[in-house]
Amino acid sequence: MSALHIATAGPVDGLFVRRLLAMHAIPGAEVADPASRSHTRLIPTSAGAVCVTVVLGTGVTARIAAENPAVLAGTLAAVRRWLDLDTDIRPATARLAATPSSGRSCAPGRASGWSDSRTSSRAW
Repeated sequence: MSALHIATAGPVDGLFVRRLLAMHAIPGAEVADPASRSHTRLIPTSAGAVCVTVVLGTGVTARIAAENPAVLAGTLAAVRRWLDLDTDIRPATARLAATPSSGRSCAPGRASGWSDSRTSSRAW
């Protein structure tokens, strides 16, 4: 098993992302574990399904059940797409925060928004 810290384009709100993933988890196919701040699922790859556990806090760490460099690279790319880690959501959050209808829910520090302590609206 390989554990990799994943760089992100912007801040990550680990609590929000974990909650979102838990609400949409497929029973029997995904496991949300609030105690370990993680979410586990299978990721399809060219080498077959690979078990991935992402730990979401102020950053993102992926534990990938593979050692082959090509499989790791493909799995890591799939995790980046799954969690949209190449998008910096700060411009969108700022725009929404300036809109009267959504501003209060997107204000910095809100559970569904972002704060300066490395948070974004990606997962639980």
